[in-house]
Amino acid sequence: MISHRRTSDICSRYCILKYLISLGFIYLLYSEGYINIDFSKLKLFEKRFEFEHLQPYYYSVSCQHIFENDSKALQHAKNIILKSQTNLSLIPDEYYNITKEQCEIYRSERFNETFHKQDTDINRAFPLAFTILLYNNIEQFERFLRIIYRPQNFYCIHIDRDSSSKIFEAAKSIIQCFDNVFIVSKRERVFYATFSRLQADFNCINDLLKYPSWKYLLNLIMFK
Repeated sequence: MISHRRTSDICSRYCILKYLISLGFIYLLYSEGYINIDFSKLKLFEKRFEFEHLQPYYYSVSCQHIFENDSKALQHAKNIILKSQTNLSLIPDEYYNITKEQCEIYRSERFNETFHKQDTDINRAFPLAFTILLYNNIEQFERFLRIIYRPQNFYCIHIDRDSSSKIFEAAKSIIQCFDNVFIVSKRERVFYATFSRLQADFNCINDLLKYPSWKYLLNLIMFK
């Protein structure tokens, strides 16, 4: 009498053998040119990204060509805007919860564009310092950092004392993944058009002086 477990093993092996034979037959037809398969469209071969949720939408627009005022690129971008019927909502701040163990993967997916790795010798020999004042909107901050980030530069991030804990923790999870990006040592409660706005920059500048190799400093603000 054959046990139930033995029967299941026989069935499993039979199914696997049947599957392999089917794959072999399909490959034979493909190699002989009887069928055409676009492997790039198969889910089996689709590349998955761990942080895909941080940029769920992609558009075939060349930012470089737009910056260069290319008329075709500008018209293409306008057409995409006109055809888009979807109001895209902001990515929730809590989605930016990168752990230290995930930093290498995060950088490889989000900070791995050509301009992040390939720069002119002049730029490499001319590092810059940035002060960035952040109050809210982590998605805007992360996207902006991706644009201006270069490994030879230094970035001091001032997170407003009135910012929510979600903003602070989200920014911290991003910043921890870089040796040349850091949170200011003294945070201010910033009020626009008052000295507190200037004091926040001064605090960052004081911290950036620990890295004497930069040539010029640019101050930026990330308020809505």
